[in-house]
Amino acid sequence: MEIGNLIAIGGTSEVFEYGDKIIKLYFDNYLKENVKHEYQKTMSAFSLGLPVPKIYDMIQVNGRYGLVFERINGCTLNDKLFKQCAYNFKNDIVDKKILEAVIECIKATAYVLAEVHKIKASFPNTAEDALLYSAIHNNYLNENEKEQIVKIIHTLPKGDTVCHGDPNPNNIMVAGNKYLLIDWVDCVTGDPAYDVAEVIIMYRYNNIRHESKTKTDFYVLSIIDLAIETFINEYQRITKTDMTNIDKWILPKLTTQLTGSNSDEYKIKISKEIRRLLNLNSSN
Repeated sequence: MEIGNLIAIGGTSEVFEYGDKIIKLYFDNYLKENVKHEYQKTMSAFSLGLPVPKIYDMIQVNGRYGLVFERINGCTLNDKLFKQCAYNFKNDIVDKKILEAVIECIKATAYVLAEVHKIKASFPNTAEDALLYSAIHNNYLNENEKEQIVKIIHTLPKGDTVCHGDPNPNNIMVAGNKYLLIDWVDCVTGDPAYDVAEVIIMYRYNNIRHESKTKTDFYVLSIIDLAIETFINEYQRITKTDMTNIDKWILPKLTTQLTGSNSDEYKIKISKEIRRLLNLNSSN
């Protein structure tokens, strides 16, 4: 089957039309084992009835490995948010409409995570494994700092629910009134707070990730505290859980930002924030 038009580009892959499906083609330097890992995790997520597009096959095209998925007629939550905000900024409808769009995005994230966290499963990797790996295997913290974080990780509840691992608006697809999560490569078994902390980090520290910012970025930055409060309240309302201790997850979860494809500049800034939080912990 012929590869169609390019749909999107990510950090490790490109997404193309593939008949009535799509194909996620990984870059040449991406290991086959990693592609297979994502294939198996996505298959597991789908078989558990989680909100994930159907995955059909793992194939090789022109020397590149790829995964074939069901094609979703929709867009990412991030694209929907930015389109709504861009329209409202263009028409000078600034406060109410844009706030409504941001709140809708936040509540959708809370809803889809609540759906995921209903499911209990045993994946090969746990949230604790992921946190320990990123805390230890990074080049931005010294040994003493790593040891302090490892001790904190061992105090966190283990949990037995499915956690997506990277629930950002670019990984949430909107198809009519349905939400689907894509990119399950980081999914683990753990406590729901693992995902909740990731969302908080995304909002709280996104301003140091990107140099160039749109009007939407600046607007979201101006309501960060409201965004985080709204997300936590909506998640607690849906799941009937208590997230008052979520702050103890933030420091160890920040270490996951020190690995992967994030820029060196961003990792340095995050490591400084980790040191600040460690100092706060030691003074309390």
